Amino acid sequence: HARAIRADRSSDNPEQSLLDALGDYMVLCGGDPLQEGWRVEMKIRTNGKSEGTYDVYYFNPEGVRFRSRAEAVRHYDLVPAAAPKGPSKSQPSKNGPGGGGGGGGGSK
Repeated sequence: HARAIRADRSSDNPEQSLLDALGDYMVLCGGDPLQEGWRVEMKIRTNGKSEGTYDVYYFNPEGVRFRSRAEAVRHYDLVPAAAPKGPSKSQPSKNGPGGGGGGGGGSK
């Protein structure tokens, strides 16, 4: 079960906090710690319902941009760790006991 890795965006150096969290996430997903040269850009949204929130972009040493930690992890052929979210196992799902449909796969 993956633990949540959160960056402190309100810290004195939120970019470093975001890079630290990305490095921890890479390792959690089976990758290597980040090399020198990674950087982060935080862009504030200036209009719309999400005005005032930040978009975070990660750039690897080669300059490739990633919009999320999961996208960065996938770039290195790793499988993103599932983030803990949604109702806990002790709460029934919307579909009730047994969950919802879902197809079966047939074999050919």
